Amino acid sequence: MQPSSRQQETGLHKGIPTIVIMNVVFAVFLCAAILLGTGIQGVPTTGKGRCMCPSTGSNVHWKHLRKVEIFPASSSCDRVEIIATLKTSGERQCLDPDSRAAQVMLARIAQNRASANAGRRRKGAAGRSSPQ
Repeated sequence: MQPSSRQQETGLHKGIPTIVIMNVVFAVFLCAAILLGTGIQGVPTTGKGRCMCPSTGSNVHWKHLRKVEIFPASSSCDRVEIIATLKTSGERQCLDPDSRAAQVMLARIAQNRASANAGRRRKGAAGRSSPQ
């Protein structure tokens, strides 16, 4: 005995057409995906995972430095980072920006830059002659 065409349309779900069940299942999955996406997107993240310095190392004497890079706090990292590159090995070390040694080193760098800029300004002013 073959099922009638009416029984084939309704499927096994007590008289509910199969197309309606598929639409409901699709709608449930769509709502779940939207809710999950919103929940994941709305989770606040701390910047600690994206910092370049996972920890700060020992302080280095400023005479041994080739380059000092200072990165201010940002949306990707919530703390100031100081990365020093050593002259001899080229190794990069993270320095603690709150340490006394780092503060002294930064003050010396700022002082050296200010005096170098002042020297450039003096040379520029001396090199110019007034038109007559």
